Amino acid sequence: SFEYAVLSPLVILYSSNKNIDVQMGALKILLHVLERHGEKLSYSWPSILHMLRAVADASEKDVISLGFQSVRVIMNEGLATIPVQCLDECILVTGAYGAQKTDINISLTAAGLLWTATDFIVKGLSGRSVQKANHLNEEVQLGVSTEEGDIPTSEEGVKRNPLQQLVDYNKLFFSVFSVLQKLGADDRPEVRNSAVRTLFQTLCTHGQKLSLSMWEDCLWIYVFPMLEHVSHLASTSSKDEWHGKELGTRAGKAVHMLIHHSRNTAQKQWDETIVLLLGGIARLLRSFFPLLQQLSKFSSG
Repeated sequence: SFEYAVLSPLVILYSSNKNIDVQMGALKILLHVLERHGEKLSYSWPSILHMLRAVADASEKDVISLGFQSVRVIMNEGLATIPVQCLDECILVTGAYGAQKTDINISLTAAGLLWTATDFIVKGLSGRSVQKANHLNEEVQLGVSTEEGDIPTSEEGVKRNPLQQLVDYNKLFFSVFSVLQKLGADDRPEVRNSAVRTLFQTLCTHGQKLSLSMWEDCLWIYVFPMLEHVSHLASTSSKDEWHGKELGTRAGKAVHMLIHHSRNTAQKQWDETIVLLLGGIARLLRSFFPLLQQLSKFSSG
């Protein structure tokens, strides 16, 4: 088959050869295949994702950039056609590109791709909720009783959305949050602030579609521990003032780029992230207070 003839040797070629030109050539072929035939691939996805994950650890900026182009194609166009068991790995691979230190623009774009992933996931959650509601209505009309959460699927429903009964959307949602939580502690202010914004943007946009149990996990496993961890990093960070990037010399003295006094130390920049976190939590309380009051841990904190 095409996958056996082309992609398997391609993955082996990349992993076994340290020559940059060879690796770049392999990645260009992979990108071409994903753009033209991505929806037709099946069993080669684990190898492809493993290869792209390895690219994120490369030292060459051009190699990482080319690998990330494939990740963008997958996350923007391929999530609906990728085998179910590979979706979680897609999120982790995207997170690896967010965490790499070679190109900050790739890290920032990766955070945006995680937002794209949440859109895909929430559509699945919404579809499942609609299906459950329709099934319960049918039960009422027919006088039939089944256990809550037991949602038989008609043949027509499976044909219309074959992944709906197979994808664990809750797990995928929390995979995204786990990646964002890690990026929220990145030592680069732009990256961690982007991750924090993405996390709260996700909750504020899709919060009404989440169950109470999901809200509890979001807050007590991800949001509040994230705030605690960032607060610790802020309290232990350096208070020494930074000199901006050296721009040149004048009269024999180095000329540095000016840094505003509000963010000229590591601690001040971590404090800025804390402000974003607290602002995000306040926004959640304003938007979802009646819903959050129903959480079992709400009154106890």
